[in-house]
Amino acid sequence: MKIDKVTYQKTYSIGPYLTDRVGFEATPSEPWMEEDGTLHLDTADVMLTNLEKIADEWHRKAHPHLYQEPNVLLQEIRNEPPPIQQVENREKAKGDIKASMEDCITLEQLKEYKLLASTDKDLQSIYMNRLKELTQ
Repeated sequence: MKIDKVTYQKTYSIGPYLTDRVGFEATPSEPWMEEDGTLHLDTADVMLTNLEKIADEWHRKAHPHLYQEPNVLLQEIRNEPPPIQQVENREKAKGDIKASMEDCITLEQLKEYKLLASTDKDLQSIYMNRLKELTQ
């Protein structure tokens, strides 16, 4: 059997539900001999191995970010507590929500805070107290 062409295709994952398909075709070259007398033949196995290397090299060049080690410094930063300004802003917003819940004069107004109150114990306590007041 004479092989006229060898085709190699590989699918790489480049993200969630995203793939990149790379493929190459090669035609065997004529056998050649090196100076030391070694005879080289382009067999299908050799050609497929070479095409795989070419595909991997191309993919590394096209998508270098997929082959980088995770940045340890960035991971450490992500695990640190948020900056003081963010904490202050969060507490201020929480205080505004508490005040708004305490100012509700109808059950309909208070029910708008039900989901939000379920995410925080302090807000839930204020919500329940205000709910009791409005239902009496």
